[in-house]
Amino acid sequence: MVDPRLKDVAILPVNDWYSCEDHYDEAFVQQDRYYSEFLIPYGGRFLLAAKIFEDSASVCLFCTITKAGRPPLSLDEKQVFMRITEHLVKALNIQRTLAEKSDQLSVGAELLERMRQPMLLIDSQRRIGYRNQAGRDLLMRNDMVYDEGGLLVCRDSESDLNLTIAIRELALVPFTTHGADYVPADRQSIRLKRRDGRRVATTLLALRPEATMGSFGRTPQALFTVFEPGAAVDIDPFILSATFNLTPAEARLAAKTVNGLTPEQSAQTLGVKISTVRSQLVAIYGKTGATGQADLVRLVLSATTF
Repeated sequence: MVDPRLKDVAILPVNDWYSCEDHYDEAFVQQDRYYSEFLIPYGGRFLLAAKIFEDSASVCLFCTITKAGRPPLSLDEKQVFMRITEHLVKALNIQRTLAEKSDQLSVGAELLERMRQPMLLIDSQRRIGYRNQAGRDLLMRNDMVYDEGGLLVCRDSESDLNLTIAIRELALVPFTTHGADYVPADRQSIRLKRRDGRRVATTLLALRPEATMGSFGRTPQALFTVFEPGAAVDIDPFILSATFNLTPAEARLAAKTVNGLTPEQSAQTLGVKISTVRSQLVAIYGKTGATGQADLVRLVLSATTF
């Protein structure tokens, strides 16, 4: 037996309403098997329905069925139902928007966007779910990895195979060949070849919802990070000033030093005398506890993760 009302509800426009008493009278109800042998014997009678969403894959309806023996909903009751439905539509739209943009709006993605290294979130099939600004720039250069129809692909075939193996080792989706005692890897390091032949260090870090409280989505992801040699470090002098109690001038010089500028180059870039730079470096080393430029780089990078 098929509910005769289904064909009516199926063609209902989104945000429209359906009351079965407007379509089927008592004569129809008495002779229809669905009503007489199923719905009414099991305690149901009048249907009020609203179609609140429909796409190629799904339909969402909000319905209420009155008990057998009572009349259809009154106009006031239907208006209450409609007001509730309006809130459900808004909630559903919010949920769908969050689902479609879960990476962009998640706490995890907000964090990754602040990172200086190129970072991408990929799933077990290499589908790219998110890329920070540095990651977008990396893909646009197309000199090591690129986006092919939403998938992360390496230009070099050997690198591409190594990436596949590394993702498999993370076991984001368990394989049937894994035994009960199998412990998946949480991190994989691989070196991928660029167009110019140089190899670049990259890492894959497993982000599992149960371990990250869903900050990176509801499904396991791999965080793909690229550590490019020679890439300039964008450091906010204000952060240096607040972290190490540096003056604004000292913070600007520290940022230049971390990026590899010599005292002479820093003096020229900042428009100050070399003697001023040297005295400021002494103050910087004293406040940070660094023993030299290399130690200063280590301290600054560890203190300014974002």
